[in-house]
Amino acid sequence: MIQQRFWLVLSLMVLCGCGQKGIPRAEVEGTVTFESKPIADGVILFVPIPGIQGAPVQLNIKDGHFSSKTDEKDRRGIVIGENDVQIMAMIETGKKVRAPDGNLIDETVQSIPARFNEETELRREVKPGTNKFDFHLE
Repeated sequence: MIQQRFWLVLSLMVLCGCGQKGIPRAEVEGTVTFESKPIADGVILFVPIPGIQGAPVQLNIKDGHFSSKTDEKDRRGIVIGENDVQIMAMIETGKKVRAPDGNLIDETVQSIPARFNEETELRREVKPGTNKFDFHLE
């Protein structure tokens, strides 16, 4: 009975990949400017292209810099291989809008053109080790 359970557990581990190492990742760091100015506060998203196994990773941009090694929320690193890159930064319009709870809040809008986020034209190959990517968006 114990031997049967052992083989069952071993078979399940092989089928689900539990015996394999994690998805290969690497460190990424760099800078982002828009219209020659560092992005003060935003996010950069690395999305593995179809065929590359792994989940997207979002890093914070502060004063134009980002780093997977020091990011406050996600330090996993970026999936090795080709990744589409999306860069987003919200700015206040100076207007107030009503939030779902009824309170008035500052209206914010995306300040980066869609070709750098939702319809990104940006792609980078992440290689083992530390990768440095600088994005100068115009």
